[in-house]
Amino acid sequence: MQADVERLLAQLFVDRQLRERFRSNPRQVAGEFSLSAEECEAVAKMPIQDLLVASQSYERKRSGKHAPGKIAKFRRWARNIFS
Repeated sequence: MQADVERLLAQLFVDRQLRERFRSNPRQVAGEFSLSAEECEAVAKMPIQDLLVASQSYERKRSGKHAPGKIAKFRRWARNIFS
């Protein structure tokens, strides 16, 4: 079910040990989350680099360490102008 896939992805974003296990054997880890054979196969094809980038981004957001991007710079500029 989609909920099981979402649960696996959420855990992969926050659990470094699970990510390492997933890198070694994605089908086995996916099976531990009650995914169907088709879902296990699809998740196993997910580019690991995409998973790592997403988990790093999520970690930055959770820790409040946002990289200053264009929107953040614009907000600071607007705050200075309109304060």
